Amino acid sequence: MVIVSPGIPPEAPILRALQDRSVRWLSEPEFAFQFFSGPLIAVTGTNGKTTTTLLLGHLLETAGVRVGVGGNVGGGLAPAASELALMEPAPDWYVLEMSSFQLSAIQSFRPDVGVLTNLSPDHLDRYSSLEAYYADKARIFDNADHQSIWVLPHGNRVVDSLIGNTPGDRFYFGEHQQSETHAFMVDGVLTLRFEDHRYPLLEMGDLSLIGQHNTQNALAASLATCLVDVPAESIADGLRTARPLPHRLEPVAVRNGVVWLNDSKATNVAATRSALESVHQPVVLLLGGVDKGEDFRSLIPSTANLRAIPRLWCGSPTDCQ
Repeated sequence: MVIVSPGIPPEAPILRALQDRSVRWLSEPEFAFQFFSGPLIAVTGTNGKTTTTLLLGHLLETAGVRVGVGGNVGGGLAPAASELALMEPAPDWYVLEMSSFQLSAIQSFRPDVGVLTNLSPDHLDRYSSLEAYYADKARIFDNADHQSIWVLPHGNRVVDSLIGNTPGDRFYFGEHQQSETHAFMVDGVLTLRFEDHRYPLLEMGDLSLIGQHNTQNALAASLATCLVDVPAESIADGLRTARPLPHRLEPVAVRNGVVWLNDSKATNVAATRSALESVHQPVVLLLGGVDKGEDFRSLIPSTANLRAIPRLWCGSPTDCQ
């Protein structure tokens, strides 16, 4: 058996060679899943995966739940899925972040609760089309049954088309209260709703995570936590004590009245757009990284506060344009 890194694409020659020799290969999360002894929450999406995953873990821990958090998180913030399988004693719940690369190679992987934060173009340097990228994201639904629970963004037509007739119960989060939403904002308060009961959690101003996109992440995490029988009061306590993650609109310095924010995890156009829309003061934007085949024109409506882009780094600082 060979455990394959998610950085190796399915069409790689080495994988074809393994198949030709009848050697079984698995992705690391698929391998780990076989040894999990408790229920699983899996989080995927284009942006907000890590924030939602770690916030879920924090909310569960605040409620006294023993939880193992890991997966695609990276940056030393959480372990790989296989390390969680070795936890002693075993956790009450596992929470895994799953990338499209990891989902592309699943076989029996099946979360009890699946959270999809959002979908937008990304990784078009690896995928032949946007549809291929979305198809790998949709593999989180592959092994669903009628006991599956899905936490989804309300009104996202791409998500709705991908989930189709997937079995399981669906619960939606969104910015505004709708007939189908179970987590939303009411007068600036993060709120849950089940049947005819509302559960106000926290005023948005008391959430330490900056930006409307992080409000959506908090709603998704709160809804998923509530669905595994954590009371609203405990969720509110967890939201109140949550802290921002490194490299995600992270305040790093204030010099001469200028606030420096590190948002280096914004590695696609949608994430950059969310960051720009979260800052209401004049902005000087430093962009870097590798072009992944996206259309940067979609940033234009979010540039009202933009004052300058001093450099555009492509690949590395030595490739300045």
